[in-house]
Amino acid sequence: MITSKDNDIYKQLCKLFSKKGRDKSGLYVLEGAKFVNDASEMGITAEMVVLTQSNADKIYRTKKTVIMDKRLIDRLSDTVSPQGVIGVYRKNSYQAEEFVCMNRILCLDGVQNSENVGALIRCAVCAGYEGVLLINACADYYSPKAVRACVGSIMKIKILNTDIQMLTRLKSEGFKVIGADVNGSETACLDYTKQVLIIGSEANGISIEAEKLCDELVRIPIYGKCESLNAAVAGGILMYKSVGY
Repeated sequence: MITSKDNDIYKQLCKLFSKKGRDKSGLYVLEGAKFVNDASEMGITAEMVVLTQSNADKIYRTKKTVIMDKRLIDRLSDTVSPQGVIGVYRKNSYQAEEFVCMNRILCLDGVQNSENVGALIRCAVCAGYEGVLLINACADYYSPKAVRACVGSIMKIKILNTDIQMLTRLKSEGFKVIGADVNGSETACLDYTKQVLIIGSEANGISIEAEKLCDELVRIPIYGKCESLNAAVAGGILMYKSVGY
């Protein structure tokens, strides 16, 4: 059992809680028994699963199982009530060509809040979207907060960090591009056969370069005394409306 913070495995885990560490290693963490169990049931093998002694009898799909002192795991954990189960997984890698064959794609434009990024990815999976694009410095969707907010949905949908040129390419392939914007129409068409729905940040909305590529701009009416909806809530509403709900 690992009991020292000077242990190499503990040090490796610490690095995965930073973007720099995740980018360098190509790994990320899933915290919690449910998420790690869900990954196992999907047939996804962890590079390593770290457990407290009280969880040592649990079996997950993994290349390596490590028992670690609870105090060290609690120290690592990004959650309020650590469960003593941390899975380490390899990041997925997708190519632009895989998105050209899709029908419904969500594009996040400068969404810098990790919880919103995670929630929007979760909504995309729930609404049956096939892919998610991130442009203009969105938050890292492999951060612990984003992974927790998406409830492990990053394993269930193709996601690609890209740039505005990807939207240009999709338009050339016949996709309609729809942007969520306060100046948009409440009756904009959202049921094209092939479409990209763009959700921008709460502070700035969609970027000027993305807006120029939009075939339509859509807005959700606000009936109460409030300026706007949370980005994840707005995205969820529009995605479900686009699939006919």
